[in-house]
Amino acid sequence: MALLVLGPDKLPKAARTAGYWVRRARQSWYAVRSEIERELAADEFKRSIRDTRNAIGDSAQKVRESGERIQQSFTGHLPGLDAAGADGQPAPRTENEASLDAGKSTDDNSSDGKTSS
Repeated sequence: MALLVLGPDKLPKAARTAGYWVRRARQSWYAVRSEIERELAADEFKRSIRDTRNAIGDSAQKVRESGERIQQSFTGHLPGLDAAGADGQPAPRTENEASLDAGKSTDDNSSDGKTSS
């Protein structure tokens, strides 16, 4: 039909022009499509990072809570742990605790068969 409308002289040039515009339209469509895919991939990557960060934060919180529960379960069972300061160091020992420990070390020396002269 194009041959009848355009004639044999103008048909090759019209086909080249039509091919050119079809190629440009395809290139434009592929460029838009690839840009959209890139943006979606970037959004997915950001979402993945955010989800991972949240999971790590949740895990860290659970570890902290477990550590606190363990510390609370030992409070009262180990001397000095329940009186720990804000820096986590045990409170200074009282004179009574120091004298008890001194008595233990004296008993330990006498129990191994050595006598002091």
